[in-house]
Amino acid sequence: MKHVYRCLTGMLPAIVVLTLTSPARAQDQTLFGARIGYYTDLEEPSVGGELVTRVASSVYFNPNVEYAFVDRSNFLTFNFDFHYDFPVSGNYYLWAGAGPAILYNNPDGPRESDTDFAADFLLGIGFGRDSNVVPYIQGKLIAADDSDFSIAFGVRF
Repeated sequence: MKHVYRCLTGMLPAIVVLTLTSPARAQDQTLFGARIGYYTDLEEPSVGGELVTRVASSVYFNPNVEYAFVDRSNFLTFNFDFHYDFPVSGNYYLWAGAGPAILYNNPDGPRESDTDFAADFLLGIGFGRDSNVVPYIQGKLIAADDSDFSIAFGVRF
């Protein structure tokens, strides 16, 4: 749990600075993001970074990487997600998506690393449609040999 507090404390100054900048239409530009999350099967927190760019009307490419704080191991996911933004009338986004993923687990000690291919299925909601800062919540199912579910809280800017 101390990892979650450390992640939140580290992200707080960036969120405050980004919130105070001038507004722009977030859906019309390439955005970068940072997130903290929790993997339910691993029972461990995670941090991640992402890029979001439009590839067609309401369709976005969202490559991202996440690091889960697994004891005695380095666990990373490399995700190549696409998502569709549903038309909404409020000051929020609602999206669903999917994409391929690479899961990399490198345990400490003599055990060899393991790479697994997976598929992501995600659903999210972001707030601040008319702002250059988009806080969001996203759930993601990782379908693999060892499937998992993660919930993440992040900000795109």
